Amino acid sequence: MKIELMEFKKLEGEATANKRKAKLIFVYEWEFELKLKANIAGSDTVYDGVIEIPNLSDENDASEIDGNFTLTTKGPHENEIRHFGNHELRDFIRKQVGLYIRDLKEEFSKGLVLPTDKVKPQVVSSGKTVIDKKAFQNEVVQKTQKDKAPVASNGIIECKSFDAVETFKVPPERLYEILTDEQLVRAWTNGSGKVDVRPGGSFSLLGRHFVTVLPSQF
Repeated sequence: MKIELMEFKKLEGEATANKRKAKLIFVYEWEFELKLKANIAGSDTVYDGVIEIPNLSDENDASEIDGNFTLTTKGPHENEIRHFGNHELRDFIRKQVGLYIRDLKEEFSKGLVLPTDKVKPQVVSSGKTVIDKKAFQNEVVQKTQKDKAPVASNGIIECKSFDAVETFKVPPERLYEILTDEQLVRAWTNGSGKVDVRPGGSFSLLGRHFVTVLPSQF
């Protein structure tokens, strides 16, 4: 039996890597379909088919990837080819997905986390006088801040409002998770926000509270 993977019929998704306190967080989600051709030795029939991978994401290991195999050509060897596609071909796809995940986390993340060795203070020497440049700059900054006159305020702050519309190429339930899962929020904001998703729960991004939570309407 010979099977050739021809081309991508569908390839949608994205992958991002974020750094948080010298730790990398990877978020990725892909959905793709591959066209293929298969034939059996001694037979002139060429079978066309498609294998679909609907759940390649950071929530699944490579061994958990599903492979939906379908044939569009009828012939006497359909069952044999389907069995191969649902087992050996699926395992091959899982292996390739495992290589992609490894490269994403090891190869493509190089340079995102740099050494954080303590920087030695710069010292400027002039004659017999030695000046610590960093300490001098800090002293100047502190004195400058003390000399600033306090800003008067009458308690009224001018505000304006605006409307914005964003389009996300992810399923609604996945978008809801990205916006409400604390670890994911910290990843895409690159901050230390806190999210307590329940009525009356607080979140630190804007210093406000959730009035109500309606995940079913996402």
